[in-house]
Amino acid sequence: MSYQLAIGINLFNSPEDNTQAEFISLLEGATKCIHLADYSFNIMGVVNILIAKAKAGVEVKLVLDNSQSKGRTEVPEITALKACPEIKMVIVESSESAIMHNKSTTIDGHITETGSWNYTTAASKENNNFFVFDDNLIATDFNVTAAFDKVFNDMFTGVTTKLKYTQGV
Repeated sequence: MSYQLAIGINLFNSPEDNTQAEFISLLEGATKCIHLADYSFNIMGVVNILIAKAKAGVEVKLVLDNSQSKGRTEVPEITALKACPEIKMVIVESSESAIMHNKSTTIDGHITETGSWNYTTAASKENNNFFVFDDNLIATDFNVTAAFDKVFNDMFTGVTTKLKYTQGV
């Protein structure tokens, strides 16, 4: 069951909520940019939306984990993303051979999705959750998306020195 914690702050839980459908709805609403950082990623429906959005002129940038992006369940999705030149993607691992375990997406500079839910079909059937923050609706000048975009851009551009870039844009 989803919860509205405050105006502009919602919590979704799998398997009770259809987390895939909720996430896809967020992506479909993007008109300017999608910045996605995720550990594990294998929902082809999400890939198709990202490709369509990129081809329509929406800026699509991804930071994905190296260990997972080589996994058998992720290879078809990663291959499809790499085949779309409009999508900019880096695949990283920690310089200490650990995983890049972020799970967040920012959309259009004011929407942030983050939580324990990986962007996978398996996670949608397990006990996972994610929050959606819409900075345009939150009743304070607290800007969640700016903070998450800063972390994303630091990873994407290499400012985060603890990451090794195994594949890049």
